[in-house]
Amino acid sequence: MTDTDESTEPTGSDSQEATPSDGTDETPDLAAELDKWKACARKQENRAKENAEAAKRLAEIEDAEKTESQKLAEQLEQLKGENESLRIANLRS
Repeated sequence: MTDTDESTEPTGSDSQEATPSDGTDETPDLAAELDKWKACARKQENRAKENAEAAKRLAEIEDAEKTESQKLAEQLEQLKGENESLRIANLRS
């Protein structure tokens, strides 16, 4: 055999290092892990709320800057969509 074949084979000492033999458990504390992920989730929820508020303010600013004809055109498109969905609902019933 060549030297490279021998170096790729695991030795007995490697397998002993992978599992603790002294009986200690090396798994992470599940309660601490749960608390960490809960904190991350709360942080993301707060961020989402802040972003929703900012998006609402931006929409209000954009609406204030629109001309009357732009507002009417958007309202017309919205009503057309509602009309179409009501027509489909009537045809199905």
